[in-house]
Amino acid sequence: MGLLGVKVRVALHGGLKLMIEGDSDGQFAVTTELEEMTVADLVRNIGLPLEEIGISVVNGEVVRLHATIRDGDSVAFYPILVNG
Repeated sequence: MGLLGVKVRVALHGGLKLMIEGDSDGQFAVTTELEEMTVADLVRNIGLPLEEIGISVVNGEVVRLHATIRDGDSVAFYPILVNG
């Protein structure tokens, strides 16, 4: 990891794509100076409200917000689905 911190690939799905300015397809890279971060740290870093996240997926596995993200991970976020 070194001095660059954590770099991850992010994919937003559903209405979450509309919450990030300038990224119409919802896919982008994020680099932080942190040596280690959680899913919740990433959500805050990209400017999404935690309460809008329904499902978080890291490298193809569904994870909780306190899961650790490492350099090179792929992270996808899906919005809360409301039945009605």
